[in-house]
Amino acid sequence: MSERTNMPSTDQGGLGTVSAEGQHRIAGLIHMNASLIEAAARCGTEWVDFTRRRLERDMEMSRKLAACRDVPEAIEVVQAFYRTAFSDYSSEFGTLLRNGTDIASDTMGRVLRENGSTGKAENVGA
Repeated sequence: MSERTNMPSTDQGGLGTVSAEGQHRIAGLIHMNASLIEAAARCGTEWVDFTRRRLERDMEMSRKLAACRDVPEAIEVVQAFYRTAFSDYSSEFGTLLRNGTDIASDTMGRVLRENGSTGKAENVGA
């Protein structure tokens, strides 16, 4: 049986052989990744909550529609439902857009801070 020689051992390599600058950049990437995962979880939670609220309104509309006594009343129920749905979706997409903008801004700010950047793009990916 042959030994694995392609994996560095802790005394021959790994992060110990990476320069201090490299370690700093790796730490920055790790923190950025953690922030992105948290942000994605917040966005996912926001969308799930929105979907739950909309489904509740969908079911409420069905109950109201079933209780209608005539066509004009049913038309009003459906119109009110779609007015509310349009407003809800418009508001939610605005919220998701703001969240995405905040995530991008926070992430870039963190990258620049972690790398001690002067704000020049070439410092970010180097």
